[in-house]
Amino acid sequence: MTAPLPHGSVAIVPGVAGRIEWVHEAARFAELGEEWERVAALNGFPFADHAWFQAWWEAFGTGQLAVCVLWEDGQLRAALPLSEARGRLTGLANFHTPAFAIPAHDAQALDRVVEEALRRSHGELALHAVVASDPLREALVQAAASQGQLLLVEQIHRSPRVDISGTFESFVRGRGSRFKDIPRRWRKLNREHQVSFAFAEPFESLEKELQRGYEVEAAGWKGSAGTAILSSPQTRAFYTAVARAYQARGELRLVWLTVDGQPAAFNFCLERDSSLYCLKAGVDDRFRPLAPGLLIDYCTVERCFDLGLERYELLGADEPYKRYFATSYSDHVRLRSYRRRPAPVMRYLARRIGRPLVLSARERLAR
Repeated sequence: MTAPLPHGSVAIVPGVAGRIEWVHEAARFAELGEEWERVAALNGFPFADHAWFQAWWEAFGTGQLAVCVLWEDGQLRAALPLSEARGRLTGLANFHTPAFAIPAHDAQALDRVVEEALRRSHGELALHAVVASDPLREALVQAAASQGQLLLVEQIHRSPRVDISGTFESFVRGRGSRFKDIPRRWRKLNREHQVSFAFAEPFESLEKELQRGYEVEAAGWKGSAGTAILSSPQTRAFYTAVARAYQARGELRLVWLTVDGQPAAFNFCLERDSSLYCLKAGVDDRFRPLAPGLLIDYCTVERCFDLGLERYELLGADEPYKRYFATSYSDHVRLRSYRRRPAPVMRYLARRIGRPLVLSARERLAR
């Protein structure tokens, strides 16, 4: 068993092909940025970026940073960003992570970092929000089996998406009678109010624009429920850092729907490789009878057609309003691997048997 490393140390583990580096210092992690982004670009998924994980760690990070990096011929080939606490390794992801993805040059490099992470885990390794079709899932399944570890695969959510093809008019016609109410609402809103839709409009101050968007989100149910960006300093720091990083890349898209000069709905989006990703959506409850949440997505889908994009990723859970637009879905899972030792096995049994019983009891009570 590999002994835990002191905080801030770096371990170099020689391998048959390349070498494994365990990074524990935030400064060293920051140094990986350029090499990391070069490999992440092969994926095209913004949630594998170094900038994304750095913003996440600075806002939400706990325990000891533990990033498993594979180097070959002086070049980064794959990286698995984790934290370590109480003998457990956990992917740098939480409720604010739409999908957990990692940079890997090829399948062999991906397998290497996953295998090394499992060998290093003293009890448990957990990855949250992995796309079910991502090779990362299969790599962990195979590595856990080869090392004789127990594995749990838990479904956590299905994320709707809009596949952009043909024309916007044909898309609207193909959505059925239930969808027709949205264009009618849009026409009625424009007849009765002064309405504007803004997609990635230039703005002088990013901070002011973000604050305006955060306030719109907090004015809805998320503010009351305590899940709005402004409800937590850590959450605000994370989204602000993401906005700065992706504005510098030219990929930040702040989307607005205003009614009579007042912001009614706001979407925080990133655009990458013909895809638009909606990270956060907010609606001011004062305008809820006008359905601004539906209408801002209606306008956004139309803009995606105009721009020639291929997908509008609504992200998060499958909610009723998203089904108006969704043409396909992406399943996300939580992966947990346990060593065959008393404490990890007890945690495995608790989640494998106890958790489903608790959830079933809650469902019966709800009914």
